[in-house]
Amino acid sequence: MVKKILIAVGILVLLGGAYGAYVYLQPPRDVQSAKVDVVTTAKELIAEYLKDAKAANKKYLSSDGDSKIFAISGKVSSITENAEKAKVVILKEDGGKVGISCTFTLDATKAPETTSLKEGAQVTIKGAITAGPAYDADLEEYTDMVMIQCALKPAEK
Repeated sequence: MVKKILIAVGILVLLGGAYGAYVYLQPPRDVQSAKVDVVTTAKELIAEYLKDAKAANKKYLSSDGDSKIFAISGKVSSITENAEKAKVVILKEDGGKVGISCTFTLDATKAPETTSLKEGAQVTIKGAITAGPAYDADLEEYTDMVMIQCALKPAEK
């Protein structure tokens, strides 16, 4: 009897380990080759999240937490680089309380249209959202919305 239980537990552990390895080794989603699900402006998306974050998350996130793919238009308020040398562009309207922090892929960072990007430019950026804007009561300020795997979206012809 004990032997059967040990065999059953061993099989469950192996199955759990195999599933864990399968999930862990999945390649990340390629946002740039995926079709755009939502076209909007930074101002509209931020307003929607600040009005009701739960409703916005329900609308834009799937049950497994993956974000829809966005094409967001807005004004570039700042351009920096992160520790991995990827461009980080903040879309924020003049006088706005909160912006959208867009971290570009390394390939998109090296693209000519990205290297020539200037503050004040009106752009459309494609990417996936990982966090909505929120008010931090401890800091008494808003935190920016976060987008990852971003690239400039070419103008429609």
